[in-house]
Amino acid sequence: MNVRAIKAINGIDLLFGQIETNPDTGEILLKKCVVISATQGPDGKPNLGFMPCSFYQKDAKRGADITIQKEHIFFEYIPNDDIVSAYIEFSTGITPAPKAKTPGLIL
Repeated sequence: MNVRAIKAINGIDLLFGQIETNPDTGEILLKKCVVISATQGPDGKPNLGFMPCSFYQKDAKRGADITIQKEHIFFEYIPNDDIVSAYIEFSTGITPAPKAKTPGLIL
């Protein structure tokens, strides 16, 4: 899964699995989109979580498709591996296998 993210001009980070662009209208469809939410954990340290873009949207439990205008995007970025793994687990219910570590050079 090619997980990507955008920062909207209102400061919200949106995480999604696929993107489709309509060049005629400027609309961008973000598939299985969720909001990245920063919260305070029980230990007082910051935690990241995911929540639906709208709690009232149909099929929003594990991320839903939303359409935005390209002028509402501040920038796009590739999230780090921990966020990608958490998103895959959240949106599909499947826990990704940990990445294999590349062995170091032994002299």
